[in-house]
Amino acid sequence: PFLMDLSDDAYTSGGRLLYFLHKSSTTIGSSDINTIILRGAAMEPHMLTIDKEYIHRDGGAVADLHLTASVPTSSSGRVLVNGRRIPSESPCELHQGDRLILGHARVFRIVMPADGETIEHHSQLQEAEMREAHSKGLPTPVE
Repeated sequence: PFLMDLSDDAYTSGGRLLYFLHKSSTTIGSSDINTIILRGAAMEPHMLTIDKEYIHRDGGAVADLHLTASVPTSSSGRVLVNGRRIPSESPCELHQGDRLILGHARVFRIVMPADGETIEHHSQLQEAEMREAHSKGLPTPVE
């Protein structure tokens, strides 16, 4: 799984920033001790932790991926999933396609590729979604 950066500054270099969730626990914030270090408006030293867990079913042959986001109790930062604030006392399950907003300017899409799907596939879907919204005069997912 990975976070696809939808923030405006992610497009200035002509590419797309992807943050892979390799570890079982990924911390995000402005401090250098985090797994993913993000700077910007209203970014706190430790904004969020994403925990990754594989839950086996069918006798252990198949594993379902579960992602959970939690905000530390010491944080008063703005953390939204699909437009709803995550309270520090209750973790939130993350799903494919969820939109994560950190601080005032950082926007991400949660990407959990199915077997055989590529990063390019998800990038193309995102580009198509943005073109369609723009052609209809709707705000793009970044706005």
